[in-house]
Amino acid sequence: MDKNRKWKWLLFGVLLVCSIWMVTPPGDIKDDKGNIVKKGKINLGLDLQGGSSFLVQVDREDVQRKLKEKESNVSLEDEVERVREAAVEMIRRRVDVSGTAETEIYKEGNDRINVRLPGVAAEAHAATREMIEKDGVLVFKLVDINSDQYVAELMTERPAPDGFTMGAGYYLREKGAPKLTREEYEKLKDYGDFPADLMLEKVTLDDGTEIYRPIFIETRIMMTGADITSAQTGTDPMNGGFTVDLKFGKEGTKNFADLTREYAATESRAGRQLAIILDDVFYSAPVLKVPILNGEAVISGSFTADDVKQLANILRAGSMPGRVKVIEERTIDPTLGKASV
Repeated sequence: MDKNRKWKWLLFGVLLVCSIWMVTPPGDIKDDKGNIVKKGKINLGLDLQGGSSFLVQVDREDVQRKLKEKESNVSLEDEVERVREAAVEMIRRRVDVSGTAETEIYKEGNDRINVRLPGVAAEAHAATREMIEKDGVLVFKLVDINSDQYVAELMTERPAPDGFTMGAGYYLREKGAPKLTREEYEKLKDYGDFPADLMLEKVTLDDGTEIYRPIFIETRIMMTGADITSAQTGTDPMNGGFTVDLKFGKEGTKNFADLTREYAATESRAGRQLAIILDDVFYSAPVLKVPILNGEAVISGSFTADDVKQLANILRAGSMPGRVKVIEERTIDPTLGKASV
């Protein structure tokens, strides 16, 4: 009887140890020098770890407009679903490139996507939203040869666009005016009824003041960023500013060489300016002094370190198949989650 009781207690002890081991989070794994090589932790979800969540919706008006432009017979609902399927994967790629782990991205309803990002701090919420909503469409266009003339007429004959005040050859954003949206940039293209698109170059002065210089761009797209194989953050050797350094694949390298060869400076003409535009936002327009044959390009502008990091991530991940917009968002405080563990 005592022997049986002994074995029962022994079995109970073994089961107890195993149970404790199974529910106890693994500890940190260290090397011979005591450095942590693998962090031991419980993988907490959004409700426990805290973070950000976004409810994203496919822009039906944008989908419908593009169907009309293509004169497609595809139904609106079928095209919305195609865009949503592709957008789910694109958001996932952008989130993965940014380094966010343990994400939940899934479809909801007929045209929505739920994005749950554990661990994304409140201060990173706005940047994450921007990353999700950006089209990520990079295009190269020529600066109109009459741009200077059009700018002179614009500044002398037209009032400043809504939300801006007039400066000496530039515009200033009115105090309290919200950040420019892509819809506002689109509307600005037609301001003044010129035969070219009006765009604004944002420049940050030494005192921190942001000004917007008007420039007119040809409407035709000379090339897109569809064949980008690499997008890395860099530094401008001339002024120390932040840049995004691009590298094209085989086809893109050939197309970029043909484009720059056609419009580069020669003995008989000056080189044209090639505008670099992402999501209808003008970034720079370098003069084509010589053909660029190595398939490399640089995006420069008034960037912060965070700006170029986000741009590089978006360009590496690729462009959205159609527009999406955040219709609901929230930030979850991790305090409750920590207390629950």
